[in-house]
Amino acid sequence: MTNVSLRKSVLLASIAIPLAMALAACGSSSYDERAAEANYLADRGEALEDAAITSKVAAMYTEDRRLEGSQIHVRTFGNVVHLTGYVVSRNDMLRAEDLALQVSGVRRVENDLAIIP
Repeated sequence: MTNVSLRKSVLLASIAIPLAMALAACGSSSYDERAAEANYLADRGEALEDAAITSKVAAMYTEDRRLEGSQIHVRTFGNVVHLTGYVVSRNDMLRAEDLALQVSGVRRVENDLAIIP
């Protein structure tokens, strides 16, 4: 092998080997990385679903004339609706809970509303 051929071979190898290793690394991510990404996307999807539930429940309260005069705060986590604030009667407290349970995706309601006449 001539000196020029040897230099070309060394140069080609110094470019090709790192390039091949980089391409191989891009093509295969580890199981842990894929699992972490799947968990992230699932958590993000759950957060979006919780936000949608919160919006739907709150909208139902603003449209319900029986709950006028109430101050109801809605939070949702893991499809569980948590109600805080106050209402003017026990019937309004139960009404708020029933309305929340009507929203698609709600698993249960934690009703911490206070009655203030």
